[in-house]
Amino acid sequence: MKKLSILLLSLAAMGAFAFVLPSLPTGQSGAYPTETAFMAEAEEMFQKGNKLYEQGYMLQANYYYGQAVVAVASLRYGLSELIYVKQRDERAAAKKAAEEKQRKEDEEDMEDWGWEDEGGLLTALTNLTGKLDTMTEKLSQELVNMELDEDSERSEAWDLLATQSIASPYPYFFEAISWDYKGKEDKARECYANAMCNPAFPSTVWDFSYWQDLTSGELRAIARRLLPKEEEYRKYFHLSTYSCPHHYLNFDDDYLTAKAADTLVVLPTAVGAALMLYETAVQANPFNARNFAGASLLSV
Repeated sequence: MKKLSILLLSLAAMGAFAFVLPSLPTGQSGAYPTETAFMAEAEEMFQKGNKLYEQGYMLQANYYYGQAVVAVASLRYGLSELIYVKQRDERAAAKKAAEEKQRKEDEEDMEDWGWEDEGGLLTALTNLTGKLDTMTEKLSQELVNMELDEDSERSEAWDLLATQSIASPYPYFFEAISWDYKGKEDKARECYANAMCNPAFPSTVWDFSYWQDLTSGELRAIARRLLPKEEEYRKYFHLSTYSCPHHYLNFDDDYLTAKAADTLVVLPTAVGAALMLYETAVQANPFNARNFAGASLLSV
């Protein structure tokens, strides 16, 4: 059993947040209540963007469009990582079951033949089979070690998602769920902490621990169900490009502008680096006039 729910429960015990408990799918859509509630929040952010767009505040509208897009995209990419691990585990379980079935059939055939161990032939065959089984077991262990190393690898897709909306806590949150499912508790805990640093992280956590009980096919059905909504949101979202290094505090425009000031103190000619930080601050909080003023002054 994976430890996805265990780590979430331990965080809740520390008073980090309350829980939205999952249950079975309801309604014709087959959506789970947690999934439905999460998508309702994404829709709320999208509608905030629409209202600002109608008032002519394009950058501010894009701020909310980006959060809606990245919320859904992060959920879907988190699903894709779990689907990959689930499929791998399902294939391994099916192979093991088939091998066990074949072994039992071979044993029954041997009993039916009723061989006598003439000249020690049967004994020799048994010993050879034992040696082959030992070699197979060692090879299987090597493959397990390779898979563990594979589970330790981090996809760059999480950083790409984070740069699409640096105000969103969800790339870190769903990356944490992915690490949690793989049994990498230290990495999961770090990502959970990074998500919780963001004030946009809800006081009520989204409990997706029920994912561990679903098959890869059921997880894929969720991902497919959410794709049209992500595509709809992306039609309104203008992807901004900037080269600020990824950092878990990039959502904080105060942090970014302070870093810009420190950059200029250390190296007064580093105007380009400071400007990059102010431009990122505008993306992080387009409601603060200071960020626009700083970016404008540095660009002169």
